[in-house]
Amino acid sequence: MIIDDLETVFLEKGVCTARGTDLFKNRAAKIPEGPGPYVSLVGVGGAIPAYRNGTSPKYGRPSAHVTVRAATASAAKAKILEAMAACDVNNEIIGDTFYLWIRPNTSEPQELAPDERGRPSFSFALTAMGRQTTTQ
Repeated sequence: MIIDDLETVFLEKGVCTARGTDLFKNRAAKIPEGPGPYVSLVGVGGAIPAYRNGTSPKYGRPSAHVTVRAATASAAKAKILEAMAACDVNNEIIGDTFYLWIRPNTSEPQELAPDERGRPSFSFALTAMGRQTTTQ
């Protein structure tokens, strides 16, 4: 799944240190009370698969939202920009998926309303195109 592969990317590129510490997956994750910054990943479906030359293998086009919250707007924005830069993926195998690309959908993050603890938050959406490298 895209959020598992994004977790790998963010940990390998140093955007986050560990799941459950400063990286959280899915909407039900419990975000700590501390200052952060905290990165949340949520898969949001995606576009219909694409076919190369009208045949297999099909390339999935999953999407995800990345949200960062932190004690200050400057800390949240710095971390979301770091996450956006880490999503510059081209022709890489991550987990069991070969990604033609992973890209943010916008050039700038979106500022969100403060989270439930009043922390500034920023978000961006991304889309990928890839196919499984193993037979399921």
